[in-house]
Amino acid sequence: MGDAVKINVTAAPVDGKANACLGRYLAKQFHVPVSRVALVKGRNGRNKKLIITSPTVIPNWIGGK
Repeated sequence: MGDAVKINVTAAPVDGKANACLGRYLAKQFHVPVSRVALVKGRNGRNKKLIITSPTVIPNWIGGK
């Protein structure tokens, strides 16, 4: 997938529920509050760009240790 990561969420893509679920998942993985996960591109599409501010942990699937 190149520099992309594929993540499947269980929430339906209705009324932003899937995006919210993705934000909660990433916040948990990076040990940050949900407020530090920002969706900057792809709100209505499959391909998204997110920014995680000041992550406490970098998960192994990203390249952390």
